[in-house]
Amino acid sequence: MFHKSHMDSYNHKFPHDTQGFVPHPGDHWRDMNFEQEGLDPDEEGISVEEHDRRVAYLNATWWPEVLKRVEEEKQRLEAEHGETFVQHWKHVLEVKASHPHGFGVGTEDTGIDD
Repeated sequence: MFHKSHMDSYNHKFPHDTQGFVPHPGDHWRDMNFEQEGLDPDEEGISVEEHDRRVAYLNATWWPEVLKRVEEEKQRLEAEHGETFVQHWKHVLEVKASHPHGFGVGTEDTGIDD
């Protein structure tokens, strides 16, 4: 994953978590900080069945859709900006940034200097 600020002017349509991180294939939703109402599998007080239902939905439906939206936006920008965007994308993927873990956990460092 990478922080949306690394995308410069290209960042406005990429899906991202509450910390501004954009997922990339190979990432997992548990490693990010998406706050989706009613989907947190670790919410206190839910049953084992509800936990399992949420995990199954996040794995099979929600997360693939998020990754699909990232890829669609990447393809749109490649078509619109050509090699300029392709080179920027490659550079961004080389940047290592710290990232939060899990649903709604704290305000970890984004790896971005203010």
